[in-house]
Amino acid sequence: MLARTVSPERPHDLAVSRPSDALAARAAAAGTFTTLLLSALGGVAGLALGGLVTAGYALWQGWPPTVPAWVPAGAFAATLAVGAIAGIYPAIRASHLPPTVALASS
Repeated sequence: MLARTVSPERPHDLAVSRPSDALAARAAAAGTFTTLLLSALGGVAGLALGGLVTAGYALWQGWPPTVPAWVPAGAFAATLAVGAIAGIYPAIRASHLPPTVALASS
């Protein structure tokens, strides 16, 4: 099954995917994990692209291509923080919807 993020416009993705006897907290955790995973993948892609652009510009100027170690670590941490903030509320909200209500609202 492909993972999808939970958005306020599509709460049925998470509500329908959980069995009727599953705990809402477990469903919310699954939705939050999906959002964090996708933000981490985007963060890795951004770090790679940023590193290539930085190294290319530094080499073009004749400078050594160095970046302090805290810069990529901070950028990745910020990416995860934004992903968590953006994913927690919709995941919790969608996890409390019964599957029938989620399907009826789509």
